[in-house]
Amino acid sequence: MSRRPELGYYEDGLNLRSPASYADCEGAVGEAAMLPLSAYRSLEVSWLEDEFLWTREWICIGSQQDMPGAGDVLPYTLGNHGIHVQRQADGSLRGAFNQAQHGGCRTVPDQCQGGSKTHCSFTSCGYSLDRKPLLADEAGGAAMHQYLGLRPERLIPVQVSVSGALVWVNLDASPAAPPVEQSPLRQWLTDGAAWMRLGVHWQEVDCDWKLLAQHLAGVEAPQDESTLIVRGVTDEAEVAWCFPNLLLLRDADTLCMAILQPVGLGKTLCRIQVFSHGGLVAIDAEEQLQTWIKLITRRAQTAVTDYQELMRWDHPAHVLDPFAVYPRQHDRAGLWAQQHWIRRVTRSTQVNHELKLFSPVRNYLI
Repeated sequence: MSRRPELGYYEDGLNLRSPASYADCEGAVGEAAMLPLSAYRSLEVSWLEDEFLWTREWICIGSQQDMPGAGDVLPYTLGNHGIHVQRQADGSLRGAFNQAQHGGCRTVPDQCQGGSKTHCSFTSCGYSLDRKPLLADEAGGAAMHQYLGLRPERLIPVQVSVSGALVWVNLDASPAAPPVEQSPLRQWLTDGAAWMRLGVHWQEVDCDWKLLAQHLAGVEAPQDESTLIVRGVTDEAEVAWCFPNLLLLRDADTLCMAILQPVGLGKTLCRIQVFSHGGLVAIDAEEQLQTWIKLITRRAQTAVTDYQELMRWDHPAHVLDPFAVYPRQHDRAGLWAQQHWIRRVTRSTQVNHELKLFSPVRNYLI
């Protein structure tokens, strides 16, 4: 494995950038194969997603309620890149890369380089788990400095977009329009100030984010499959999956937002926020929050069970058996999502430089 993208991405004998590696993943529900096992367990794939997904797509990182006052900061790690969004004095939001991508450590500790985000006693960064939002009137100067530095205006900027209550970022210098701007979800997200947040809950799940999202959506027969959003109805809620990491679940009174953030190989942080249009008293608000948490926890447990089964050492997909049947994708929303994933990790990119790189360079120790 190599961290150098010009050398390519390879795992389990597959060229992860080649469409041919995913030929069996196309087709109808029940016939198309799931993604190769490396897509759910490989450190190489996490670097691949960092290069072609988390740094090139519009990613929902939170809500406007996370930063209610001027100076408040919402930290978020996109792939391996530590960024933040700060509320400005005029009420607008500004995004930028953190001043310290490494948490302020003189050298990055070994435990922070193993492909799993670690708990840090100092602050969050590209290697450690994110902390909760920092409020300007509560945060200590040392913690805020790791994000803003002494000259925040000199930090590398990050594109920020707001859709109602939701906050999106994109690390691409010239991104396309956010997906929700022209989607059926527009009616769910307008007038963000009218949404009252009932509560927040962060939950770590021992499952790859792609498989977890598929189970949280739970949509067997989607009503709509637009370019980046799949919508449908389950027996408990109306659901929208905004690829890649945002799940919206809505009933008659409330809206539940679940943001999925990979924090390790086979580990995902599920950031849950529940909203209402108002009219709920404190007791009702807590009851609604717990109802959504129980629903997500129940679906997450099913995802963990499936993930553990997929990762079994004696799973047929792990052995060289010509008669073994690789797992099929029986979830329509899951098939929709894995096809989007394949298109992104295999897309061509333009690199503007004069250095000529040749394929044999991978064979040299440089």
